[in-house]
Amino acid sequence: MLNKSFVIVAALIVILLVPGCESLTGPEKKANVVMIEGPISEDGYSIFYVKGRVQNKGDNTAMFTTITIYIRNSLSGLLAQETTYIDDTELVPGETSPWDTIFSDSGRTIRDQMDFSKTTFEIKWDEKKSAF
Repeated sequence: MLNKSFVIVAALIVILLVPGCESLTGPEKKANVVMIEGPISEDGYSIFYVKGRVQNKGDNTAMFTTITIYIRNSLSGLLAQETTYIDDTELVPGETSPWDTIFSDSGRTIRDQMDFSKTTFEIKWDEKKSAF
């Protein structure tokens, strides 16, 4: 005869692992990190900064969030790119975090050609694993 606790544990494993059973445990929680400020550019002598702020609008914690900035010319050609981490390792739902990155441009070759309105960005993160 099967132990009652064994049957309950086995049923929970099936619910958690079998595709289609997520409706019994609820939808999978996901982080959703979006740009809420920026990117903006600030000039320096031989460098320029690009910075902004992101927010996690999802319902799971985002881990190790990175921002990649693509500096483009007026024809949308790529001039330079940099990747940086946001200031916080974890971004819980609703939380915001600033970020910034530095582009080296001592001869002003990037800034003289760039059309900052064509700048694009990409945000990536890892989902925090839940206990179940």
